Amino acid sequence: MIQDSKSQIFQVKNKKQLFIDEKFIDYSNNVTLTMNPPYMSEIPVMIPDKPWENRIGSYNTVIKENDLFRMWYDFTPPENDPSGITRGVAYAESTDGIHWEKPNIGLVEICGSKSNNVVIPRIPNAPRGETEGGTVFLDTNPNCSRKEKYKFWTKIRGIPKEDQERGMNGPFWQMYSSDGINWNTYDDRVKTEHSDTQNVPFWDDEIKKYVGFGRTRNPYKGFKVRGIGRIESTNFHDWSKMEEVFRVEESDWRTIPPLECSERLGGYVDVYTNAASKYEFAENVYLMLPSFLYHWECIKYVKSNDLDEDDMHVNFPDTSDIKLLTSRDGISWKQSPSKQSFLRLGLSGKSRSKQIYTSPGFIKVEDELWNYCSGSNRNHSHQLDLHTDQLKSGIFRNISRLDGFISADTPYNGGSITTPPISFKGSKLYLNIDTSAGGSAKIELQDLSGKPIEKFSIKNCDTINGNSVAMPVSFNGETNLNDLAGKPIKIYIETYDTKLYGFQFL
Repeated sequence: MIQDSKSQIFQVKNKKQLFIDEKFIDYSNNVTLTMNPPYMSEIPVMIPDKPWENRIGSYNTVIKENDLFRMWYDFTPPENDPSGITRGVAYAESTDGIHWEKPNIGLVEICGSKSNNVVIPRIPNAPRGETEGGTVFLDTNPNCSRKEKYKFWTKIRGIPKEDQERGMNGPFWQMYSSDGINWNTYDDRVKTEHSDTQNVPFWDDEIKKYVGFGRTRNPYKGFKVRGIGRIESTNFHDWSKMEEVFRVEESDWRTIPPLECSERLGGYVDVYTNAASKYEFAENVYLMLPSFLYHWECIKYVKSNDLDEDDMHVNFPDTSDIKLLTSRDGISWKQSPSKQSFLRLGLSGKSRSKQIYTSPGFIKVEDELWNYCSGSNRNHSHQLDLHTDQLKSGIFRNISRLDGFISADTPYNGGSITTPPISFKGSKLYLNIDTSAGGSAKIELQDLSGKPIEKFSIKNCDTINGNSVAMPVSFNGETNLNDLAGKPIKIYIETYDTKLYGFQFL
């Protein structure tokens, strides 16, 4: 989108615009921006059911290519497995996104056999140990070579001595693949101080650069608070210095935790993951689904028998759920209205009662958006839900309306929005709108002075009643707006008991 700096006219062209913030609300009456949580079942679409899967971990990726859903998921093998792999990445696929198959790929030996679906670490191309915090992405850079079509970012720690002696050193690794199955490592490592999270890279076609989101830790009230940092690169190898782009505000702390926990505790609430993505179905929309980890009490201190860094504070409640962050440029971020949870924990005793972490990005399925998240009944201090006696984990599907993250809502007695001046391309106007049964909407197109444009006044607009992601707007039965294309106008929207998500000229 281009904004004319002199006349403040937004050139929306034929791109979809969303009401994720007040950018397209110049004036309003009786309108509330509302975050709309997805639906998520208590039944996982995938569970650890193979001998090499003791647990499904937090950091996963799901994409759709043509008619095939593809998943790279984080798993933990049985303790002291002779392979030397303490955490890895396995592959699954599905034709419907609900029922998943774990193909026998035969690349990596684990639990004494190569008959499995493990794809990372592919030895000797990558080290063993704990592959944690990995993200696969499909590189859409037009200059990307076919052999590097898939890329993978991950932290690897606990690398065995034998692998280190082969030159397999460094905590933060980059890999590439032509098919998402057979992976190779780049020789260089990403140099960033904090990688203990799901680090998320992608190609940003808006700025023509790779961007990556990881973790920051900065001092606040005696604690080293976890936040989200951003780096960028033109070639996926030479990265900028990480700069913090988000951390919770002081108002998000309801109390100050005990300072004796400060060495291991990030604070009252930490931003643990980011799940960042550039939303591909609308213009200038970036989204994060970060996991917020809450731990405001320190219960006890557990000393490790080995490394000091493995010392642990058992905290309370030490649980996490998902928030929604929005941005117009991927740099300036804010929490959704009311700051309420976007995805909440599941019922006690179920498989996502203590922690959930989302994978980055969304898959469009008809008029829905599907996202996948991992869940567990064990908290961050490894304590099980009191309502169960066994570890449960799995991957869950959550479903949102297309573009439905935030809506401009009006109550039963009505309200209105006037947009700032815009200029468009196209001949028809469509709304993503839900009036339900008793609501309604009407549109008026105005000149820059706010005067109704002839033929397009509110009295000529046909009443809108219904629920559609692309509801056409008509005036006396006509939808053609060719006469106004390229001219600066304002949109006045009058609604009753309605949720308005966005608009688009086509």
